[in-house]
Amino acid sequence: MRRVIAVLVSLFVAAFGLVAPAAADGPVVDPATLEVSQDDGWIASSIVGDGLAEASGPVAVAQDWPVGALSGGSVTGQALTTEQFEMQVTDLINAERTSRGLRPLRASLAIMIVARNWSTYLLNSGQFYHNPNYFGQMPQTDLWGGGENIMRAWGSTASITPKDVNNGFMGSPGHRSNMLDPDWTHVGVGVVTGTRPCPTANGLANCAFLYVTENFAAYENSGPTDSPWWTPATPVTPFESVLLAPDMTSDGRGEVMAIDATGQLVLYPFTAGATLGSPGLSGTGFAGQRVFAPGDWTGDGFPDIAAITAGGDLYRYTANLGGRLNPSPTKIGNGWQTFQAIPAADLNGDKRPDLLGIDANGDLYLYAWLGDHFTTKKKVGWGWTGWQLYSGGDLNKDGRTDILGINPAGFMYCYHGNGNGTFQTKKLCGNGWNTFQLAAGADLNGDAWADIVGLDTVSRKLYYYRGYGSGTFGSKQQIGNGW
Repeated sequence: MRRVIAVLVSLFVAAFGLVAPAAADGPVVDPATLEVSQDDGWIASSIVGDGLAEASGPVAVAQDWPVGALSGGSVTGQALTTEQFEMQVTDLINAERTSRGLRPLRASLAIMIVARNWSTYLLNSGQFYHNPNYFGQMPQTDLWGGGENIMRAWGSTASITPKDVNNGFMGSPGHRSNMLDPDWTHVGVGVVTGTRPCPTANGLANCAFLYVTENFAAYENSGPTDSPWWTPATPVTPFESVLLAPDMTSDGRGEVMAIDATGQLVLYPFTAGATLGSPGLSGTGFAGQRVFAPGDWTGDGFPDIAAITAGGDLYRYTANLGGRLNPSPTKIGNGWQTFQAIPAADLNGDKRPDLLGIDANGDLYLYAWLGDHFTTKKKVGWGWTGWQLYSGGDLNKDGRTDILGINPAGFMYCYHGNGNGTFQTKKLCGNGWNTFQLAAGADLNGDAWADIVGLDTVSRKLYYYRGYGSGTFGSKQQIGNGW
C-alpha cells in the first residue's frame, strides 16, 4: 500500500534563540521572509509520502545550534570531504535506527544522486523547498513509499558536523519520524556546499552554505543494490588469509573477505545464487596481520573489523555501509603476539562481541567486551595446543555463539555455546581440514544459519559449505579458483 499523506515541518534555530516561521500552506519555506538577527542559523523541512497532500504547522527545536563556514567541499576544522560527510550522516541515521531495534537502511547511489541533485539545485537557486518529483526520480521497481528531509545551514565562523545535522533532524518530530520510519529500506544523502549571498543582514556580502537532502525509500523486495561507497578492487593473488563478515553491506547476507598479496582487504558480496559478486576494497595495509570480523563492537549497528599486528597490538576498525573501513582505527589491546586470538560474537549473553585467546600453554581464555574495554581474562578451556580455533556463529540456531576447532590431524569439532562464556562437549563436524584454511562466523545465504568457507591451500580453490542449523553442513560447492 503506497503512502500518500505528507507531513511538512519547518524550523529555524538561531545562535541565541528560537524563531519559528508562520504556518506553511505548501512545501515552500523561504528563509528570506524570516526575521533573524543572528549571523548563523539553519532551516529544515521534512515530508513523507509520494505526494504533498497535507501539511502541518511548524515545529521548533528547543536548542541552540551554531553552524557555519564551509569551503572547497570540506568542513572547516574537520578535513571531511563531501562524500565523507554524506557517509557519516548516513551512518548516524542507521545508528539511531539500530539503537531502537529498527533495521538499518541500505544506501543507494541512485537515491543519493537524487538527493545531491536537489541539494545542488537549492544552492544554485537560493530557494528552499521540497523536490516535488523526488518519488518519481528514485528507482521505481517495487518502490511503494518515500520521504524527504531537507535542511540548509549558513554562517561565517563555526563548523557544522555530521553529528550536528543528525542532532538537528532528530530534535524535530517530523524529521525524526522520517529517520525512524520502520517501513523504509533505503536512503540517499546528498550534501552540497558553496557560497552565495547571505539570507540575513549580518554585515557580510556572502555566506558559506551547507545543504543536506535525505531521501528515504520503501521497496517491496530487495530494491537497489548500488552502494555509493563501493570501491571496486583488483586483488593480487594468492590471498594471505580468508575470513567471513556478518553483513557489511546490509543486504541480509554475509560476505567473504580476504587479504591479498599486497595487503589489501577485499570484500566479496555473497549473492542469492550462492556465488561471489565483484570484489570491493575495504582497506589497505593489512599485510602480515591477522584480521577478523567479530561483529559490532562499537554499538553503531555496523559490523567492525579487528586486526592484530605483527607486534601484537589489537586494533578495531569501524566500517560504513559499503564495507569500507575507517582508515583511523582504535587500539583496544596489546601483547597478543604469543596468543592465538579469536575475536568472536557474543559469548556471554550481554549482546556484545567478545574475544577468545589461546596462550602458549594451550589454555583458552575469555575476554568479555564491556563497550569500551575488556574484562580480566577468564579461563574457559585447556588442551588447545596445536589447534586452530574459529568463531562459528550460531551453528545450531539456539541463539548462542558456537566455536569450531580443528586439531592437528584435520578433524573439525563443533563446540556449542552455553551463552555464559562456556561450551558444551565437542561434536565431530568434519574431517580432512589439515590442508584447508577455514573461515566461519557468518550467514552467507541469508537463511539465519551460520555457514563456513574453506580455502584449499594446495589447489587454491575456495569452497562454500551451507550450514543447516544443526551443527552440520552441506556438501562443498566451489565458489572461487586461484585464491
